Amino acid sequence: MKLQLILNYLKKPGTEELNNIIKLVNKKESAFFKKYVLTQLVDNKGFLPLKQLNRLKTASIRNQDSQIFSGIYRIIYHPHILITAYSNISKNKGALAKGIDKRTIDRFSIRQIEILHSQLKDKSYLAQPIRRVWVPKPGKPFPEVRRPLAVPTTTDKIVQEATRIVLEAIYEPIFEKTNSNFGFRPHKSPYHAIDHLKYNINGFNYAIEGDIKGAYDNVDHDTLYHIISRTIKDRDLIKLIDNMLKSGIMDNDNKQHSLTGVQQGSSLSPLLFNIYLNELDKYIAKDINRLIRTINNKQNRTKNGTQHNAKGRIRYQLRKIRKQIDTTDSSTNPQEYKILRLQERNLIKEQLETPTIIPQSKLVKTRYCRYADDWVLFTDGPRTLPILLKNKIESWLKTYLHLQLSQEKTLITDVTKTWAKFLGFAIKIQKKHKRIKKRRYQNKTVLTRTGVGNAIFTVDVERLVNRLRTKRFIHPTRLKPYHKPEWTVFEDHRIITLYRSVILGIFNYYKDSININNEIYTAYYFLKASCACTLASKYKLITMKKAFSKYGPNLKVLPPHSKRAVEIPTFKTLKENQISRSHKTNRRDPLEITTNWRTRFKLLSYCCICSSTENVEMHHIKRLRGPTGENITKGFDRVLGAINRKQIPVCGECHNKIHKGEYDQKSLNQIFKEIQNQQILSL
Repeated sequence: MKLQLILNYLKKPGTEELNNIIKLVNKKESAFFKKYVLTQLVDNKGFLPLKQLNRLKTASIRNQDSQIFSGIYRIIYHPHILITAYSNISKNKGALAKGIDKRTIDRFSIRQIEILHSQLKDKSYLAQPIRRVWVPKPGKPFPEVRRPLAVPTTTDKIVQEATRIVLEAIYEPIFEKTNSNFGFRPHKSPYHAIDHLKYNINGFNYAIEGDIKGAYDNVDHDTLYHIISRTIKDRDLIKLIDNMLKSGIMDNDNKQHSLTGVQQGSSLSPLLFNIYLNELDKYIAKDINRLIRTINNKQNRTKNGTQHNAKGRIRYQLRKIRKQIDTTDSSTNPQEYKILRLQERNLIKEQLETPTIIPQSKLVKTRYCRYADDWVLFTDGPRTLPILLKNKIESWLKTYLHLQLSQEKTLITDVTKTWAKFLGFAIKIQKKHKRIKKRRYQNKTVLTRTGVGNAIFTVDVERLVNRLRTKRFIHPTRLKPYHKPEWTVFEDHRIITLYRSVILGIFNYYKDSININNEIYTAYYFLKASCACTLASKYKLITMKKAFSKYGPNLKVLPPHSKRAVEIPTFKTLKENQISRSHKTNRRDPLEITTNWRTRFKLLSYCCICSSTENVEMHHIKRLRGPTGENITKGFDRVLGAINRKQIPVCGECHNKIHKGEYDQKSLNQIFKEIQNQQILSL
């Protein structure tokens, strides 16, 4: 009844439907649900928190330097924001990861959202310690070298995500002002970082490849709070962030204090880290560029007197020869006319080769780009300039952000001779040996100056191989393909589909910045051979040669109940038919907070088994199968399932029966499909 009234109003708003909802919530429901329905669902044309976030965004865009925000904490614990946060993390691939309380997002209900709302409102919320897990570091031996990841509890995940939603509305316009950071921002990716460099570093000769030592682990909390306080005057917000950052770490039942750093694995950590390192972005945009402007002052760019006089002499001789050409008849004196034309051509060539400005005093330019803790700074100055810039940045980081550059990994690279490495790409500036070039212009052959050296972007093969080795597609100690034991339990067509997805993903990552070339063939070979090894291991064929004999050169398999075979595409096909990925997409507002009606009504819904409205929780189905028992292989199967599509609302009693194996009624998969067909999921 409750759900139907809300649906009726949303489909056809009217006074009668609105009065029925108000009577219902005033009569039966808790204060939390009253507030939620009356301020959110009823006013479906403009939610209150959305209006507040839009005001924050507009104010931040209008005056980014001096705008001071307040009252942010109360927006975070608003019911709409908390449920939106739940919606976001429920479809995340880490939603089923367990924190120290051994609970996942499974069994989460609207009642727990209500409790969390109350705790945040009366400021009694206390974040629990995060559970630390260790993962391999690309290209490094595991477990000797490893990377820590944090797994918060489900409640803490929701609070962190709610905080991220609100802070992002304020800080995203601030980040956009410098527009040099592309890591962990909405609608930003490595593609945009590479495009930022691709057409703006032609003619540059040096690159500073920056690497901050232990960047995430060495973030100073007091400095971070000071940076946030310059924009947001809200002590409750600072206390909430401090509560989450200093909650502690549980590593194999040993509790450790977290006095510095932001934990990798939290949805809030990347934003806090961007807020912290945005100070570096601003320093380079202002102070470093001010230094460059000083170098480029007019006094240092005076004309080369000797060469300027030489160009004047050439212009005088050109005028003189052209007058002679005008007065010479090519038909009566063809030999003299030919000599004059040759002299004119030689003078034009000499004029093009003579620079007006002293080469040592040319205009110096820089280009800076950052992705998370990886950054690179290109310049076209002399060798002494990148050394000076590196020392200044290193000193500033140590003084103001208490961070240190890694001396081993922070490199100054001559990109005209050596490849610089950034985000999996190798970057080099092509040398132009010839200054004069022939071109066709208006059906004539003319001489022109050549442009500066063009930037070349290609595959960082070493990094790509290391990542494939970390993912166990390549043998840990030897350079040869390796099988994936964890994939041998899957059907043949699913194994091939998984490998196909990885191959297409790699080609798609590199295809917009370079032409697909033989340098990426290394990855293609190892992945295709690894697929053959996995199939050989599954059927104990001993060698991958026997797998190719069984499945063909492209490992072709026909899935059950399908007329279309699955196979590994040939390298030639990948080169000819490059995967389309266009930047010209219709992007929504990065700060727009959309309403996820599917998650909202699931949380506020009834049990899909017994129709009870008491203590409704969410049960996550871990795998979906078709009507005949086969795995569904479209969409989510390629990434091992989309968690957002695998939730059904059940009451606590039915939920216990499911987990104890006592449920023996209609298939949960069938129930899930019925829910998909309901109108509630299309709102």
